[in-house]
Amino acid sequence: MLSEDFELYYYQDKKAVKRTGLHSHPYYEFYFFLEGNIEAQIHNDCYILSYGDILVIPPYTTHGIFVKNFNIPYRRFDLWINTEFYEKLSKTSSDFTYFIDLARNENCYILHTEPISFNSILSKLYILFRKKKETGLDVRRRQS
Repeated sequence: MLSEDFELYYYQDKKAVKRTGLHSHPYYEFYFFLEGNIEAQIHNDCYILSYGDILVIPPYTTHGIFVKNFNIPYRRFDLWINTEFYEKLSKTSSDFTYFIDLARNENCYILHTEPISFNSILSKLYILFRKKKETGLDVRRRQS
C-alpha cells in the first residue's frame, strides 16, 4: 500500500493477461467484481466470479486471481484498507466488521449480491474514487 489508510483501484483490461499468482499482504483487500471470466483462489478454495460478487481477503490470507478467458474484458474495483484504519472503523460500527468476521471465523470470503444492492455499492465507490482523485490522494486506474 502506498497511502496511510486506504487505496482504491479500478481495473479495466480489454485484453486481460494472467493477473497474479498466489500471494498475501498485510492489509485488507476487497474485490468488487464487474466483468470477466476469472477464478479467484483463497487458500485452497476456488470461486468463479459473477457481476456483483464481492471478495474479502483479510491480511496474510493466501489468494490469487486467474484469468480463464483472455478474450473477455476484465473489470473490477479493489479497495485496500490498512489494518490500523480498519481497527478505527470497527470501533465506529459493527457494520464494518460483519463481512470480515465471516471471512475470519467461517472462511466465507465471497458475498453474492443482487444487482440493486451492488449498484448502490458501486455508486459509492465511484464517488469515493472521484473524491480521492479531486483531492489528489492516491487513486489508480489501470487499463491495458
